[in-house]
Amino acid sequence: MQEPIALQPLAEEARLGELGRKTSTRFITRLVRDKPLGAFGGFLLLLFLLIAVFADVIAPQPYDKISFAEIMDPPSPAHLLGTDYLGRDLLSRMIYGARVSIFVALSAVVGATLISVTLGIVSAWYGGTVDALIQRFLVNTWIALPSLLVLLTLASMSLVVPARRRFAIGRRTVPAPSLPTDPEASA
Repeated sequence: MQEPIALQPLAEEARLGELGRKTSTRFITRLVRDKPLGAFGGFLLLLFLLIAVFADVIAPQPYDKISFAEIMDPPSPAHLLGTDYLGRDLLSRMIYGARVSIFVALSAVVGATLISVTLGIVSAWYGGTVDALIQRFLVNTWIALPSLLVLLTLASMSLVVPARRRFAIGRRTVPAPSLPTDPEASA
């Protein structure tokens, strides 16, 4: 039986939608079967993104709630990972920290992609000498430099904000309580 002409596009859309669901289901099952590590990595990335997006809902406590009564508490039902030196819940701080990690990672990837694509387009568009200069001097030099050396150079040139220099090279210091130097003074 032939469907009325007005309903044919709707029937076609329904068939294509069903086909799309079947195709995505096949893709996911094939991905899990053929590349289990890639599927696991994709699952972790999706989980991390969901935790970052829904941090307000997932976190058991506010990340900045200070409780001097609970300083350095061990893990407990109230604080699943314990508390830090100001009594803040460590699980909540890790959940909210996912937002910062996602932002930093995406910023680095977007920045590197924009620079790389721009250099690639300029290199391909002009070709010849410009291509050779970009590829041989800029790209090969950048690849040859160790990243820690670049970060240390940037920190020493004060291109990084002075208060964040240690953060830029991955080094954090925590002030330790001072110990008395004179044994008689503490008695």
